[in-house]
Amino acid sequence: MPFNEDISPISGARKLALITKYEWLKHYRKKRLYITLFLSVAVLILLNVLLPFVMADMAGFEFPGATVVDFLGGGFFGPLGGIWTVLVILAIFFASDSMSTEFENRTGLLLFPNPVKRETIVVGKYTASMLMTTIVLTVYYLITWGFTVYFYPTTAGDYILPYLGSFGMTILIAGGLTAFTFMLSAIFNKAMVTSIISFFLYFMIFNIVGSIFQMAVGQGNFQYEPWFLISYNADLIAHLIAYPAERIIESTGPMGTIYSVVPDILVGILVTLIVYIVVPLIVSTLIYKKRDIS
Repeated sequence: MPFNEDISPISGARKLALITKYEWLKHYRKKRLYITLFLSVAVLILLNVLLPFVMADMAGFEFPGATVVDFLGGGFFGPLGGIWTVLVILAIFFASDSMSTEFENRTGLLLFPNPVKRETIVVGKYTASMLMTTIVLTVYYLITWGFTVYFYPTTAGDYILPYLGSFGMTILIAGGLTAFTFMLSAIFNKAMVTSIISFFLYFMIFNIVGSIFQMAVGQGNFQYEPWFLISYNADLIAHLIAYPAERIIESTGPMGTIYSVVPDILVGILVTLIVYIVVPLIVSTLIYKKRDIS
């Protein structure tokens, strides 16, 4: 009997779906989804709700604040103003070993001989990481909205559209941190090294550089606005709840007039998309394609 079974090659889209599926399963089997969900919710409840509630009387401020904007974007204590910590946690958990695991664990000996382009592998890994990240951030935003409605039952509804815009910006910033961590993983080729460097880079170096430039901006030197830093553009997450009519904010204090600048929305989106997503993914792919298992 003739053998008529279709043995046509698997399409590129199917290969991408398979890579995404198995990368997803890798994260899932390592319990990363549950761990990051726990950490993100813990940060939200402990740092953004319980801690300011306890400190309000001692520090002399009002909790949860007079308006929705005060609660959501209230600096470090605001669920959106302080979301940078959650974004860094997600990037480290879902991206620090993505470009190095096949070389460290030598699983590439099984993967690379297959007829799958390495750029497909990179895109599939990135897609799986972002799916996991999006799930965690969606839960974070849903819980935050629950607190918002509880604290401000009559006015919360006025902020639904800005809140959705903030969520979109959060996913974009998360995508930038994930792609940038992919690039670090490809460069250093060691998961632990990448995790440590990412931690210090995102929590310390970016903030130090941003603070130096912000000090210059505070004196009226607006040309030093740190628009190139993803940590600076991440401020848009909170600002989008009530974006000011003027980006330059002037305030007067004991040391005279101090200026601050709100990130430009279009610039923030383009910088994150090009500098922190497209370019790092291209660099990651180029390194990944040239590297062999020794």
